[in-house]
Amino acid sequence: MNIHLFLAFHPDIDLPLRYDLSNGFIMNHVTSDDLVAAATEPPLASLLIVCPYLAWEIHVAPAPFHASSPNGGVFGGQRDYVTVYDVLRCLHRSLRQVVTPEEYDTFAPIGPSRNAVGSAYYSRIAKTDDLVKRTKDEKYGIRRIDFLQGLNMFRGLSGTLVGPNVWELNVAPVMMGTRIVAPVMTIAASTASTI
Repeated sequence: MNIHLFLAFHPDIDLPLRYDLSNGFIMNHVTSDDLVAAATEPPLASLLIVCPYLAWEIHVAPAPFHASSPNGGVFGGQRDYVTVYDVLRCLHRSLRQVVTPEEYDTFAPIGPSRNAVGSAYYSRIAKTDDLVKRTKDEKYGIRRIDFLQGLNMFRGLSGTLVGPNVWELNVAPVMMGTRIVAPVMTIAASTASTI
């Protein structure tokens, strides 16, 4: 089983896809053809993504027919396999989910882990320039992205011994100087909510 080059983890080199998980920004040029390519070879009908920082599994399935592309069009109808876009869409949607108080108490026990999650939350909020968005995010509180403890740069997926459809999410800190005012493309929350 092989994963698409844009999604493959390589410990020593940067991916051709620069994707900030905290805001859905793709920070380099990616074409629609790149996004609709099969995420794996051979193509799979679904994927499961796990990460040691997260207590939740991320289920990836093909986008429904009505799911809009980041550029406002539609990606040519329903597919029976997972695409690169599907992986990014499902990562974004899953990581934007609000954590309940019960989940927070269970998955962020008092101590260094909870402190790191809290720090990631306050850092994420502080980076929001739009006051309306910042106020809204503060109201919602901790999101799953905060459990990555600031390691918000997508570094790719690596295979696991669990099976060909289970992949591990690799993350890294967003490097200084990579924050951009106008992303090349954004995986928007509105498109992400169509799972």
